[in-house]
Amino acid sequence: MTARTRVWRKVESIAVVEETERVTVLDLVHDDARPIVLTGSALAVWNEIDGESDQSEITRRLASTFDQDAAGMLEDVAAFLRHLESAHVIRSFEISRAEQERRAS
Repeated sequence: MTARTRVWRKVESIAVVEETERVTVLDLVHDDARPIVLTGSALAVWNEIDGESDQSEITRRLASTFDQDAAGMLEDVAAFLRHLESAHVIRSFEISRAEQERRAS
């Protein structure tokens, strides 16, 4: 059986306004959507969502950036990814680990 992972990407149906220290994101599909303003570590997570990386990879890069232990950050990153997913601005899709490695090279 092939090992699988969930890769995160930004959805196409969003509006994004980028400024120097923040990004504002809005889901354009759901009528009850509200803008999400991302700053600080939330912005750092957003910037790591590239359509190629799974939660562990995103967390490892953030841990390196902030000189933190990845294991200690994993649950916070997971919770924030779920929050963005529930706001309909990102989604995950399943791929094989081999496919993920091929995409990364």
